Amino acid sequence: MFLVNSLESIFLDMTMLGSPLFWIMLFSVVVSSSVSSSAGFGFGILLVAILQFFMEPVELVGVITILGCVGSFLRVIETRKIGLWKRSLYFIIPGLFGVPLGVALLKYLAPLLMKRYLNLVLLASVLLLYYNLKNPFTIRFINPSKRKLSAPLIGFISGILGGSSTLSGPPIVIWGMLQGWNKMDMHATWARFFFSIALFSLFTLAFNGLYKDSTIVLSLYLIPAIFLGFKIGTWIRDKLPEERFRHYVLSFLFLSGLLGLALSFR
Repeated sequence: MFLVNSLESIFLDMTMLGSPLFWIMLFSVVVSSSVSSSAGFGFGILLVAILQFFMEPVELVGVITILGCVGSFLRVIETRKIGLWKRSLYFIIPGLFGVPLGVALLKYLAPLLMKRYLNLVLLASVLLLYYNLKNPFTIRFINPSKRKLSAPLIGFISGILGGSSTLSGPPIVIWGMLQGWNKMDMHATWARFFFSIALFSLFTLAFNGLYKDSTIVLSLYLIPAIFLGFKIGTWIRDKLPEERFRHYVLSFLFLSGLLGLALSFR
C-alpha cells in the first residue's frame, strides 16, 4: 500500500506550514532536476523511485509529466544553438504515436498492477543503463537506412513508456550511448525528445480526464524546485566525474525499485 492514498491528502498536508511531506517532495524535485541537468537523463526515473511511496500511479505520472515539461524545456533552451532537430524528429514523431497507448495502460490498468509495472520498468531501466556503463560498446550501421528504421522503433517504445510511467528515457538514452554521440549532442537530442513526449503526454492525460485540480496545484508548488535543480545540475556537470555520478544514482534507483516492488506485493 502507499503511505498516502490520494493527492488530496498530500495537498491537505502541504497546507500545514512546515509539512515534512512537502519538503521531502520539494527536495526530491531539486535532486531529480539536478541529476537530469547534469547527466542528461533520470528526472522521471528518480522521481518515480521516491514519490511512488506517497502517491497513486495516475497522480504520480500527472505531477511528473507537468514538472518534466518545465525541466526539459529549460534544457531545450540551453542546447538551442546545437542543431540535430532532424535527428530528434526520427524519435519524436513515432514517440508521439506511442504516448496514447501508454496513457491507455495508465488509465485502465488496476492501481496495484500499475505500481508493479512501474517498478518493473524502473528496475529494467536501471539494469540496462548500468550494464551499458560497465560494458560500453558502440553500434555502427554501415547502411544508414538501417539506423533510420531502428530510431523510430526506439522512439515509439519510449513514447509508450513515457505515457504510462514517465520513464521514456532508458531506450533513447541507451541508443545514444551505443551510437557514440558526444555528450552535448546527447543532451540536445534527449532534451528535445523528452520535452515533446512530456508535452504531448500532458495533453493526452488531460484529454482522458486523468488530471485533478490538486494535481495541477501541487505541480505549481513544486515548479520553483525545477529551476533550482537546473542551476545546481549545470554547475556540477563539469565538477563531478560523470561515470561515478551515474553509478551513485543508478545504485539508489535500483534499491528503490526493489523496495517499491516488494511493497506492492504486501
